Amino acid sequence: MATNSFIALAEPLQKGLTKFDVNRVVRGSYCHNDGYLAHNGVLLLLYYDTVGKIEKLLDLEDLSSLGYVIGKKHDLNKRMMDKEYKESVEFMTSAYKRDRGSYDDMSCVQYKGPIGNIPWEAWTYLYIPEDKKWYTTRDGKTWVSVESLIIKDIPDIKDMLARVSTSINREDKKAVDKLLAFANSVIEYRKKNPVLPSYDVIYEKNNSRKYIAECIAQGRYWSDPIDMKVIHIESIEKAEGKAPNNKIVRFTYKTTLTGKTGKGGGLICTFCNRFLENEDIVLKNPSKLLPFCK
Repeated sequence: MATNSFIALAEPLQKGLTKFDVNRVVRGSYCHNDGYLAHNGVLLLLYYDTVGKIEKLLDLEDLSSLGYVIGKKHDLNKRMMDKEYKESVEFMTSAYKRDRGSYDDMSCVQYKGPIGNIPWEAWTYLYIPEDKKWYTTRDGKTWVSVESLIIKDIPDIKDMLARVSTSINREDKKAVDKLLAFANSVIEYRKKNPVLPSYDVIYEKNNSRKYIAECIAQGRYWSDPIDMKVIHIESIEKAEGKAPNNKIVRFTYKTTLTGKTGKGGGLICTFCNRFLENEDIVLKNPSKLLPFCK
């Protein structure tokens, strides 16, 4: 299942408007695949860091997938079906109009209008030129720096590298070095400013109710850590018919944006501390979960 995203560039700030004013005009494009923070978020942050680069990206209109470079025209259908061909072009951005010749009857086309009317996707990214920064939001109201969110909330840096590396030409030493330097800076930051528990932990700790509570509360299980915090672990139960490391956890949560409380839960793997299935007990708009260990 694809993770959709919306990539936008804010136009120069008009007099009388604030940075994220709902009336500020932006220009943006839909991207169908890999919109999550550990892929599109990282690529935008590192490789689309000027207005000129972003404008050229948006000139492609709707995107199938984001690469670290805009690249050249190629066969999108062949890219999807031919493994050898895919490997030769997968680091390039793939655009429906340029690389397929149509939008394939997709309803979401390039947008230009106020922030308040942006067609929200699973992830929305907005570049603010006066800050020279990318921001993201999950509710259209609270905007968070993409860089700070990556530094603090992506739990597995090795996984991030694996995901992003498929969208970079590995023979491009400058681009690879830039990615590795950023990853190392995140690791060094976390050593000095512990935010999340490291994945390099003693696995026996993972069966501890307190440890699981701490991990969930700090966003370890969720791809949307800025919106939900677990405030109480109700129970951790054996999962019948599942692997020995799998447990069912039930908890009470509180949304950080609205302050609403409810109950949630799901199947977790206590070996790697990730959700495998979401039970959606009460959540009306549950966070989208990443694919986890099978």
